[in-house]
Amino acid sequence: MFQAIFRLCLLRGSPADVKATVPNIASFVLFLVVLAWLGGGGIGTVNRSDLSAEELKALRTVITVIPLLQHAFAALMIFTVLNIRRFIGRFAQTLTSYFGIQVLFQAGVVTTGVVFSLFPSQPALLLVAVVQLAIQIWFFAVLGHICRFAFNIKMYQGVLAAIVIMLLSYFLAGIATGLLLPEGMRFLVDLE
Repeated sequence: MFQAIFRLCLLRGSPADVKATVPNIASFVLFLVVLAWLGGGGIGTVNRSDLSAEELKALRTVITVIPLLQHAFAALMIFTVLNIRRFIGRFAQTLTSYFGIQVLFQAGVVTTGVVFSLFPSQPALLLVAVVQLAIQIWFFAVLGHICRFAFNIKMYQGVLAAIVIMLLSYFLAGIATGLLLPEGMRFLVDLE
């Protein structure tokens, strides 16, 4: 399973090579939940001693819910595009590929965040920022590669589709989280 995902990350495989089963999708989603919770999306930059237990719990909840909603919206958009283009049979493999690369790339982002927390110097911060930017750019290339095969389009169109899907799904997840957890979002905005 991971061999096919790694081949996708090297832009050599296609989503058709990925074994699409419910247990695979569920395990990738579970890994993403754990990575969202462990990564904390910036909790490492907040002085935890200034926060009460209730505030820290609210912050952790919001930071875990946003990525989950973002993935749900991305899956919905992928389903919609596949349905419009009449390639709905490719949905399970595309979704498995999407979640598989998300796990790998999020693990990379969490790892660089842990490295930064161990070495909080200015050069380390710059290096982590450059590495995370490279990870993000490569993620868009890999997701574009998946979209290219799934939607039967050219590579540059796949990359554009990937960028639109990710930005729009993140925007919608932020709005939905604000509606579902208004106090948590207000607290997160106040921290910024």
